[in-house]
Amino acid sequence: MVQQVIKKSPHDSFIVTQLCENVVICEDIHNKQKWGNQTLDKPAFMTYLGCSKHEVSRYVQTFNNLYGCKWCEVRSPKYLKDFECEIKVKGMSRVNLNSLINLLHAHLNLNTEILEAAELLKEEEELLGSSEQIAKSIVHWLSEQLEDIAWHYHNSSSLEKRIFQIEVEKERALED
Repeated sequence: MVQQVIKKSPHDSFIVTQLCENVVICEDIHNKQKWGNQTLDKPAFMTYLGCSKHEVSRYVQTFNNLYGCKWCEVRSPKYLKDFECEIKVKGMSRVNLNSLINLLHAHLNLNTEILEAAELLKEEEELLGSSEQIAKSIVHWLSEQLEDIAWHYHNSSSLEKRIFQIEVEKERALED
């Protein structure tokens, strides 16, 4: 899908653009709302994500932990009518698409590794004691590590983000 303007305010103060099937942004052209995420050449914006009800908690957790967004509102769809819910997110930053894809990929890989470790622990329960307790400890530790990575990424400069992206790419190359 090509980006498509779906709504404009009467004086073009706000422009609502659909970026893909389930993502819409509303740009505050004159920064009247003081959302705080404008750049030198791009206006401030609010993000809307369409999803199903059972996906809401996972998305809100990702927005809060991975992107550092501390304000999400779950509501009935206003712009994304084909979905059960719409999550309104304040505080997202404009980032390079490749950096975002790499960060999401790292996040998904970490989640997969956590699940695989938990399964291995279940198989070894007789030798290790309570696998549930051990798995919870590992999940807690890995979650803290992920939050730390997300915090550093969110608060780093563009150069630091690029360095992070290069390091992730190097790791992936070694895995292949």
